[in-house]
Amino acid sequence: EEIPLPDGSVDAVFCAEAFHWFDGPRALREIGRVLRPGGRLAVLFNRPAGGIEPPVPGLSELMRSRGHPHRRYGLVDSGGWLEPFAGSPFAIAHELRLPNMQRWGRDRLLDNLASFSWIAGLDDGGEREQLLREIAGLLADVTYTVPLEAHLLVFEHASIQGGL
Repeated sequence: EEIPLPDGSVDAVFCAEAFHWFDGPRALREIGRVLRPGGRLAVLFNRPAGGIEPPVPGLSELMRSRGHPHRRYGLVDSGGWLEPFAGSPFAIAHELRLPNMQRWGRDRLLDNLASFSWIAGLDDGGEREQLLREIAGLLADVTYTVPLEAHLLVFEHASIQGGL
């Protein structure tokens, strides 16, 4: 939203697992400002690509019941993070999806779940810690296979390509 670089100073801006945290229209204006002609914006994120193995009984229900209503299924899953691009000078130039199978122990899975933006954004009044304790109580001390799909979207800017 406030990149400390001069106008037209970078070939690319790369954002991984974070665009949904930004004030989208403001961030897009700022990214457009710092891009050189021909520059691109690359946005990378992971989405679930199947169920966790072994399954974690009660996890989905707990996450749905405790999730903030507009975050319940996630901005990434709903495509809501793309809303700031509508009417902006950015358009998708390339899209790539790749399998990203992960194998995590109990603590790494809990850390990953704790990093979900709607969980990380819960108030400091204990709501986040309570939810994480409840999730931890559902997890066994095993290695989990977590099927993800990495999505890479590369955007071009209308002023860079001479108009869309």
